[in-house]
Amino acid sequence: MNTANLLVLRRGHRFHGLPARRNPGHSGPPHRSRRRSGRTFGAQPEPVYLNDKESSFPEELPIRMILIANGSAHWNNWTRSPVSIERPPMSITGPPVARLQLGRLLRDMRESCGKTQEQAANALECTKPKISKIETGKATIGPGDVRLLIDCYGVPGEHAETVLQLARQARKRNHIRVPDWAQRFVAMESIAATLCAYESELVPALFRTPEYAKAVALAVDPRRDPDELERLVTVNTDRQALLAREEPPVVAVVLNETVLRRPVGGCAVMHKQLAHLRDLTERPNITVQVLPFGAGAHAAMGTSFQLLHYEQPAPGRLVYLEHLSNADYLDGPAQTEWYDTAFARLRAASLSPGDTATLLDEIR
Repeated sequence: MNTANLLVLRRGHRFHGLPARRNPGHSGPPHRSRRRSGRTFGAQPEPVYLNDKESSFPEELPIRMILIANGSAHWNNWTRSPVSIERPPMSITGPPVARLQLGRLLRDMRESCGKTQEQAANALECTKPKISKIETGKATIGPGDVRLLIDCYGVPGEHAETVLQLARQARKRNHIRVPDWAQRFVAMESIAATLCAYESELVPALFRTPEYAKAVALAVDPRRDPDELERLVTVNTDRQALLAREEPPVVAVVLNETVLRRPVGGCAVMHKQLAHLRDLTERPNITVQVLPFGAGAHAAMGTSFQLLHYEQPAPGRLVYLEHLSNADYLDGPAQTEWYDTAFARLRAASLSPGDTATLLDEIR
């Protein structure tokens, strides 16, 4: 059986009344409306489709679990509260993403059957903090422990196998090798609906040419051997594949003017990098703006940050702050709202996308 989507609907919820994509109060760049994995993002909800055919299920459903696999639906009265777990296409479901999805699914199953984290910890003979890390995707869990939780939560056999397959996927080796402290970000980056970034010193990783990426890696650690450099460049290229998808994320980037003026790797490398940036400005899903020196003091003095808006494993936002040898993650509502507001202020103080393109033409 293939890993499937799990949808749980509370009595009175409409099968086609799924939430709109845009979050209330969102101050970042506007989202594009599009349909993905059976859900419609936008102001007007549409029917859910199974294998591209409109669902014929009743409009009002009792408390049920629907296991959708290969167009078939199986019913079970096991759960008591709404759960919405979706798996992204296989091409972007790497182990880190699977781990995040598994954690969310385990948490929703635990809450659905009325169990506490303490009861789950007793089932695994571990601590509550470990359960918390598992449920937030920060810690791995083997299929054996997943089986114990499945038994604890009373999950039916056919649904249990789906969860176990996700657990096996989460344990596989990730083909994109990044430091442990960056794995969560790379996982969320790969499934984000919108990526916002302010960079004060460097071109963002998703926009770097191989030559620029290599120059940055050498500047950080001049002792790196050629094989390691090539691996790092390959990792960077692999991450950029998300920009070439059929339905790529919306990307909004603000670059401090310093980024354009600093000749990383020399004039030839920088000329090619600026030309690549100019090409990216022509893509409909990408917005690049430059924060000019003349803007003076601004909303992100002394820092760079990335802000992700995502729909999977559940709607939310994540702020990523990268340092030389570690990173900080902020996902509290007040924290992410602060950075969302700061990014909106940065965009307002920056050159328009058109003026940014003109500046790129002048500099290169």
